[in-house]
Amino acid sequence: MVGLGVCAMTPSSLASPVFAPSHSFGAAIPANLPDEAPSPGENANGEFQNKLGAKALLNALLSGRYVICFRHAMTVRDYADQVDPNLSLGDCATQRKLSKESIQEPRDIGAAFTNKGITDSTVITSEYCRAWQTANLAFGRVDDKHSRLNFLPYEDYTDDLVALTTRQVTPLVTTPPPPGHRLRGQARRP
Repeated sequence: MVGLGVCAMTPSSLASPVFAPSHSFGAAIPANLPDEAPSPGENANGEFQNKLGAKALLNALLSGRYVICFRHAMTVRDYADQVDPNLSLGDCATQRKLSKESIQEPRDIGAAFTNKGITDSTVITSEYCRAWQTANLAFGRVDDKHSRLNFLPYEDYTDDLVALTTRQVTPLVTTPPPPGHRLRGQARRP
């Protein structure tokens, strides 16, 4: 399941509290093929616990000045395409693809945002096709594809990868927008 948010994140292994694993928002849909064990990245935030109930979370979002992140929808196959020598960020055919089963998930998330009055936003994604496609399905657009959100070319989850990714991504997802600017999750109250 896709978690709630603005930045469609491909690096799922970050242990920073600003990143919530997708399974924290509902039943998980395994990203791996049925005969594969979960990857280290999928298990990285396994102990995450949502500290807010649904109503408190909605009220917090409606109060504004939040940056909310989520990972792309489920892909057909989970593998480290970022180290594939044939990968081209400008060619979706060289990247992991969203699964047919996952297409409805982001649409449902976008509808839920709209139904709850969370409509003003800036939508930022990585340059990976699966990230901006998830955002397009959820919110109907992408305002910025940011290279700092791209998964780095590591095959394994290492301490160096986590540190480098955290340095690149944290400023984008922890700096609240200035007053008067609203990101997804910052709807005006009626």
